[in-house]
Amino acid sequence: MLLAVLAAVAVTQQRPVPSAGLLAGADSPIGAATVAQETALGSEPIIVLVGGDVADGVLQPQNLLELIGLEGKLAQIDGVRAVFGPGTFINQTIVQLEEVISSQLGPIAERADRAAEAARRR
Repeated sequence: MLLAVLAAVAVTQQRPVPSAGLLAGADSPIGAATVAQETALGSEPIIVLVGGDVADGVLQPQNLLELIGLEGKLAQIDGVRAVFGPGTFINQTIVQLEEVISSQLGPIAERADRAAEAARRR
């Protein structure tokens, strides 16, 4: 009986450990990637929720600029390693789209410009 009481007390003193190491050892590729990610981004995320209608409110251009500004302010807080949010996501999507369009269509556009110039000269 005393052993059961001691076990019950011991169990109430335990706290959960949210560690990916419990699922994948640090020596595995997944464990190493997790350690690298936690080093780069931190292991204790803070979530900030912004309420409102997404399509008709939050992601409208004027509100999106404010959201990007808020994300920028959050990124400047001491101890914050990274901020990811809808503003950052949309901004990075646009940057990447511009790079893809430029790399894929840039050479074609340059050839078209040269052909147009040659046609004008003729």
